[in-house]
Amino acid sequence: MIILIVFLGNGNAGRTFSWICGGELELGSEPLLDKKSSGKSQKTKLEHASFLSKLTFAWINPLLNLGSSKTLALEDIPSLVSEDEAALAYQNFAYTWDSLSRERSSSSTRNISVGVSPLLLYAFVNYSNSDEENLYEGLTIVGCLILSKVVESLSQRHWFFDSRRCEMRMRSALMVAVYQKQLKLSSLGRRRHSAGEIVNYIAVDAYRIGEFPWWLHTTWSNALQVFLAIGVLFWVVGLGALPGMIPLFICGLLNVPFAKALQKCQSQFMIAQDERLRATSEILNSMKIIKLQSWEEKFKNYVDSLREREFKWLSDSQFKKAYGTLMYWMSPTVISSVIFLGCILFKSAPLNASTIFTVLAALRSIGDPVRLMPEALSVMIQVKVDVFGTLAYVSQTSWIQSGTLRDNILYGRPMDESKYDKAIKACALDKDIDSFDHGDLTEIGQRGLNMSGGQKQRIQLARAVYSDADIYLLDDPFSAVDAHTAAILFHLRMEHLDCVMAALARKTVILVTYQVEFISEVDKILVMEGGKVTQSGRYESLLTVGTAFEQLVNAHKDAVTTLGPSNYQSQGESEKGDMVRRKEPHGAYLLQITVKGIFL
Repeated sequence: MIILIVFLGNGNAGRTFSWICGGELELGSEPLLDKKSSGKSQKTKLEHASFLSKLTFAWINPLLNLGSSKTLALEDIPSLVSEDEAALAYQNFAYTWDSLSRERSSSSTRNISVGVSPLLLYAFVNYSNSDEENLYEGLTIVGCLILSKVVESLSQRHWFFDSRRCEMRMRSALMVAVYQKQLKLSSLGRRRHSAGEIVNYIAVDAYRIGEFPWWLHTTWSNALQVFLAIGVLFWVVGLGALPGMIPLFICGLLNVPFAKALQKCQSQFMIAQDERLRATSEILNSMKIIKLQSWEEKFKNYVDSLREREFKWLSDSQFKKAYGTLMYWMSPTVISSVIFLGCILFKSAPLNASTIFTVLAALRSIGDPVRLMPEALSVMIQVKVDVFGTLAYVSQTSWIQSGTLRDNILYGRPMDESKYDKAIKACALDKDIDSFDHGDLTEIGQRGLNMSGGQKQRIQLARAVYSDADIYLLDDPFSAVDAHTAAILFHLRMEHLDCVMAALARKTVILVTYQVEFISEVDKILVMEGGKVTQSGRYESLLTVGTAFEQLVNAHKDAVTTLGPSNYQSQGESEKGDMVRRKEPHGAYLLQITVKGIFL
C-alpha cells in the first residue's frame, strides 16, 4: 500500500493503481454501504454551502441542532459529497494526493498568526502602560489582536478539517484497494497472507497512512512556529533570550535518542500485532480441530503470550509518549525562567509587564511543537518508505514469457530504437536475431521452448540492460552460455565496446558467478565463509593475504594450465585484439567469494 502512495506523484498514478488493484468504478462500491439503503438521505450542506458558511462551518449547524433534539438515526446522516466518496477516491487517487498541497496555506496562515500575536500583545501592554492617550492607536492594536486570534482559530480549524478530510479519502481508497486485491489473491497468496493480516492492513495500516498527511505538515509547521517564536524572543529581550536557547537546544537533542527508541518500540509493536492477528485468524479458522483435540488451553496460552509481547511494546511506546508530554509541560516554565534570568544578567530588557507577557506568549507557541514533535516522528516512522532507485534482477534460471523476442526485451516499456539496439549488441543477440526468419518478431514458445538455454539467458540480460536501472543483481548470468560467449558478454571489445559490463557503466552491479576468470575485473570482492564475511577488498590485495581466496584462484590457474589454452579458451578468445582487459572501472561491481565457490 505504501508503494501506491509513492507512485502517485507521476502522471500514470491512476493507471498504476488500477493495474495493481484491477478495479472498476462500480467495483469500488462493493465493500461500502449499499446506496439503496441510504437513498432517502440528503447530500451534506457542504456541497452547496457559501463561502461564509464554509469559513465559519455554519453548514453543519442543522445537523447539530437535529442531534441536540433527538438521537441521530442512519437516515438523518447526510451522504458524503461526491469527491469524498470512496469509489471516486479509489479511481482518482492522484487527485487525492495533490489535494495535500492545499493544507499548506491554512497551516502557514496559522503559523503567521501565532507569531504575530506576541508582538501585538507586546504593543498592547506598552500602550496600556504609556501616559499618552491615543484612542486610534489603542483601537488599532486591539482590533489587530482580535483579528489575529480569529485568523489563527479559523485557519487552525480549516487545517484540521482539510487534513482529516484528506485522511478519510486516502484511508477509504486504500481500504477499497485492499478489498479488491484480496478478491484476486491466488491460492498461494491466500496461504501467504492470512485473513487476520488482511484485516490488519485495512484496520491499522490504512489508518496510519491516512494520518500521515496531517503529521507531515505538522512537522514542518511546528519547526516554522519555533523559529518565529525564537525571533520574537530575540526582538523583545535581545541577548537575554540567548540562555533560554540552551534548554530549548537540550530538548531538541533529547528528541533524537527518544525518536530512535520510539522507532524501535513502534516497529516491534507492529510486528507483534501482525503475529497476534495472524495467529488469532488461523486459530478461529481451525476451531473445529482445536475443539476435537482439546487444545483450547494451549492455543489460548499461545495467543496470550503474543498479546503480552504486543502489550510490552505498546506500554513502552506509551511511556515514551508520557516522557514527551512531561517535556511539553516543563519546557515553557524552564525556558521562561532561564530567559528572565538572562534578562537580569545581560540587562538586555526590563522585567516589566510587556516583556513578561510577551515572553510567556511566545513560549506558549513553542510548547505545542515540543509536545507534538516526538509523536510526529513516531507517525513518520510508521509510514516510512525507503526509495533507493530502480532495481533490475537477472536470475540464474531464465524467465521468459510467451510472446515475441522484442516483447520479452521491452517488457511493456516504450520502444527506444537506439537503446534497444545497444542492448541487443551488448548481449550478443544481434547474430541470433539475424538468423531468425522474422527477426526480433519471432514468437517464443511457452517458457522459451524454441530457444536454447544460452539464448534465453541473453534475452533476460538484454531485458535488464534495456531497463536502464540504477542497481543490477546478476545471479550467475553466464552459467547457461559457453566460455566464449561469456567472455564476450563480460569483457570489452575494442572495436565496438558493446558488452554487458560496458552497457552497465556507472551502474551498481552485484554479480554472482562461478567463473573465476572474471573476478579480477570487479571493483570489490567479499570473501564469505560459514555465512559470514571474512575478507573484503580488491583482487590484488586479497591475493597477498594467503587465504582460501588465494587457494581458489591458484586452483583455477592450475586447472587452466593443465587443460591448456586450446582446451579452455575458445577460438575467438585467442584471436589477437579480440578481447582486452578494461583498465578503468565502469561502475560499482561487487563480488562475494566462499571457500567452495564464488557467490554474491
